[in-house]
Amino acid sequence: MRFLQVSFFCLLSLFFLSAPVSAKVLVTIKPIHSIASYLLQGIDEPDLLIESHISPHQFRLKPSDIKTLKSTELVIFVDPLLESNLYKTLKEMDDKNKLRITAAPGLDLIKNRRHDFWYTTDIDDHSHEHHHDHKHNKHHDQNTHDPHVWLSAKRMIVVSKYMAKRFQELYPKNKEDIADNLEKMIGMLEEVSAYNHQLFAPLKDKKYFVYHDAYMYFESDHGLMPSGVISSHANNQTSIKKIRKMKQLIDTQNIKCVFKEPQFPDKMIRVLADKTNLKTYSIDPLGVDIDRGEYMYFEMMNAIAESFSNCLME
Repeated sequence: MRFLQVSFFCLLSLFFLSAPVSAKVLVTIKPIHSIASYLLQGIDEPDLLIESHISPHQFRLKPSDIKTLKSTELVIFVDPLLESNLYKTLKEMDDKNKLRITAAPGLDLIKNRRHDFWYTTDIDDHSHEHHHDHKHNKHHDQNTHDPHVWLSAKRMIVVSKYMAKRFQELYPKNKEDIADNLEKMIGMLEEVSAYNHQLFAPLKDKKYFVYHDAYMYFESDHGLMPSGVISSHANNQTSIKKIRKMKQLIDTQNIKCVFKEPQFPDKMIRVLADKTNLKTYSIDPLGVDIDRGEYMYFEMMNAIAESFSNCLME
């Protein structure tokens, strides 16, 4: 009998040792996951919810995802305007179990631009179709803010402080370690911001198109401005009429390049490039091809800066 009891407890111990242990922290997108990973170096490894080949605008929760969200001690998400399909589940969670990045105190949010696609020209389209799209899509509504705040290294200093404070509450025995990691993180973010500011100083007047109006924070930091946006929001398709207007804009403003994103189809970009001398560059605000981890954010920002500078130096 004693042998059976010992065997049972041995098997029970092996089960708990081999069972996967869920992290205390779950982050929705890879760039913010990278910031969390850096702040928690040597303490814990946060989990990632949305793989970067999927747009957070289009991500839908599976039943297993909902279970994971509700069982995690702290879920870090950017904004309901970004991860809109998570909003219902997140709304049901206690405030102590979630952290919204755009709620960081002192964070300077930028309002969305008007969505007639054209920011530096009189070419305009206020069609019924366009206004209908506004009515049903809050993501790029002119009266809301742009949620892609992680594309500003300067603003991520504010966000990092906000995250670190919550981590110190979650890991009270590791307050000093988190503070040390935060100090190093701030130094690296300041370096990225200063380098890019110098890089783009002579390129502020250059003209370009983007597929998706996701770069307002990056552009604001470095004095850049797109001449047009191919899609008014992440799920929208552009009409032939608007393509003709974009071609006209390319000719009149001598626009040299357009940016595509790996999360979205590039058919319209290829149509434009075929009809003009427009060169195509890829920018990835989620770091699809970069391995997750504490340095992923910096690799992604360097890649974005390189793509922008290669385009604008044409």
